[in-house]
Amino acid sequence: MLSLPPRDADGNVTPHDHDGIHDTDGILRKVTEHHLVPDGKGGRRLSSLLLKISSPTTGISVDLEQLILDDGLDPQVQIMLPPPAAIGAVRFIARDFRQETLMIGFDPIYDDPIRVNPYHGQIWGDMTQGKIKRLLRQAQWFVEISDVMIPR
Repeated sequence: MLSLPPRDADGNVTPHDHDGIHDTDGILRKVTEHHLVPDGKGGRRLSSLLLKISSPTTGISVDLEQLILDDGLDPQVQIMLPPPAAIGAVRFIARDFRQETLMIGFDPIYDDPIRVNPYHGQIWGDMTQGKIKRLLRQAQWFVEISDVMIPR
């Protein structure tokens, strides 16, 4: 069980690198149709959108594999539960993000009855195109989408 994340005066989780998330912990990212683009060879590949941060205060939504395992659940089943409706998932390890000077935090969602997710985390930091390319090379299929490649 992770300690509670830091929060601002309004109760929002603030960007942080949680010391309870170990470098070898699995970091899971849902893949939706929005994350796929043509590969130029008649197939599809993961897009850099998979790792785009939308604003400095919101990061990239991920699920923390170890928390799912600690609750005795199957992460490959859990990651596919909506919302959003995932069609696949990729796995990184925490070290991949930290080596790129990004933070990995715990950001459980309890206040939205549609999106309750006690395993939710976020990736925060300056996500450049170079970092995205290097991180995509580290991604491994967790729930594979047939005929979709991960750019290497």
